[in-house]
Amino acid sequence: MAWFLRTLTLFAMLSFSLCAFSQVKILSVWKSSDASKDAEFFALLDGKESEYSGNKVLFFGKKDNQIKIRYFTLNALNFYLNNGSRVKGFDEYGHFDAFVLKARQIINFRFYKENGEEESGATYHRYSGKTAWQFAQNAVSVLKSRLSEIDALSYPESMTQFKRLLIRAKDLLGFILEDELGHGLPLYEGQTEQEWDATMPDEAVRIAQIRMDGVDEISARFREANVWSREEDIPSNARGVYSYFTKKPRGFIEGPLKAGASDFVKYEVVNARFVSCGRSSIKVEGFTWILKDGSSFSYSPFIECE
Repeated sequence: MAWFLRTLTLFAMLSFSLCAFSQVKILSVWKSSDASKDAEFFALLDGKESEYSGNKVLFFGKKDNQIKIRYFTLNALNFYLNNGSRVKGFDEYGHFDAFVLKARQIINFRFYKENGEEESGATYHRYSGKTAWQFAQNAVSVLKSRLSEIDALSYPESMTQFKRLLIRAKDLLGFILEDELGHGLPLYEGQTEQEWDATMPDEAVRIAQIRMDGVDEISARFREANVWSREEDIPSNARGVYSYFTKKPRGFIEGPLKAGASDFVKYEVVNARFVSCGRSSIKVEGFTWILKDGSSFSYSPFIECE
């Protein structure tokens, strides 16, 4: 098979997205007695953007008589079905670590914000009250409104909007590639899945400048090779891992992410791996975008050879 990098656009992705999310299904509703009022409940959602986009977790509650929401996407399906399951989720403000205390019934969440500082923790129990389900439907309506605003963006005006666009791209591509839709990120022929990760704002990363000798915080955390290379010096048919960086991100194909990158991305770190396919090696690049607030977002594709 001929291997080549396909450049597909974000616009196709966004035109598909709102229609897909209109099919959202509430799988279950959960309630906590020790969470803040603006996150008293959460709903586990199936958004239907992709069969393999993972579950979504929508925390919701009321504050000042307004419905408040936080929306997290997971690289896991049905994580709540087994005792002891652990999962991580992230949104534009922070991340959580979840632990299933009792399958289908009780889940503990720990929430973290900047510099890895724990913000809060709460235990949620599955809840079947009719009022809570109606509340969840109202919260989903708020979420749909937010997503429609994201999908209509031509240029992100804030770091929050830029991060929401990144998370939206993750939603639509999922973790197992199953279609030919445009997603705004590089896709490889033979690509079957991808990993995602994010880190919260960290002061050490925010103030760091990458040094070619690697004696800096960004190199220590995000460089996978032993040394930095220049992109033009990486062999076309090699082995192992090579890492390079740039201040002018090229991983975003076009659309609002590409348009906003110069305002919100500090560095693009690329870790290139060579995958042996028959008699040749294919260079597959994973991207980590170091944002100007000291946070990061990573996208790592994987391919299979036939």
